[in-house]
Amino acid sequence: MKIPEVANRIREIDEQVQGVCPDEANELLELADQLRRRPLAAPRAPATSTPMTDELAQDIRDFAEANPGMSHQEIAVEFNVNHGRVSEAISGKRA
Repeated sequence: MKIPEVANRIREIDEQVQGVCPDEANELLELADQLRRRPLAAPRAPATSTPMTDELAQDIRDFAEANPGMSHQEIAVEFNVNHGRVSEAISGKRA
């Protein structure tokens, strides 16, 4: 379940218990309201990494296969991507 679905389910349960346990029902509503995305305080920094494409992921896989002694961090520097993206590309999670 995703967070909005959890919040909706909490609200449904609140309706069911409102007459029996009003204090607990009110607490459920307060908790459901806490499960929302808050606005960003400041704009995010611009992305500095190269966007991941199918071609880039394949290039990373080929490079990693040709250079088995290199770490994911070293490969990431080579391709200007985050080391997590290198891991995803190599494991096949990124096309």
